[in-house]
Amino acid sequence: MRRRSLEHWRRIGAHVVPIEARSAGDIEKGFFVMAEKKAEAVIVVTDPIFQERRRQIADLAVKGRLPSVGYSAEYADAGFLVG
Repeated sequence: MRRRSLEHWRRIGAHVVPIEARSAGDIEKGFFVMAEKKAEAVIVVTDPIFQERRRQIADLAVKGRLPSVGYSAEYADAGFLVG
């Protein structure tokens, strides 16, 4: 997660679990980590891998019962709660 975004979320009191991913496998592993850490939502920052894998992320968020937020309407079209 970009440093400025991370600082913003922490400043408003959110517990942030940053997950870095460079492949579809990394994204899936990230959702396991989020489950272990008891994440309550998924917020996706601007990144080409997340744009490319937005459908996978949306599917995993639904499976994990996590509300998901992307940064464009394409994410909502892929299944995110908010895009």
